[in-house]
Amino acid sequence: MSLPVTWTPTDAAEVFALLAELQSELGTGLVVVTHDLALAARLDRQCRLVDGRLVDGGLVDSRQQEQG
Repeated sequence: MSLPVTWTPTDAAEVFALLAELQSELGTGLVVVTHDLALAARLDRQCRLVDGRLVDGGLVDSRQQEQG
């Protein structure tokens, strides 16, 4: 098992696109930890932490994304 890890790069969207492509090719999961809400909005599932505690998490409802 391998786990690629990256720090927030200047162009996070480009790195995310490469990781998403790799995920698709390998049929694996992808865990993204970010403060970038636009990047998080592109993911299938989001878990939100506040003060180190899980406050919500689950599959993203496209209606919620549209409402912002």
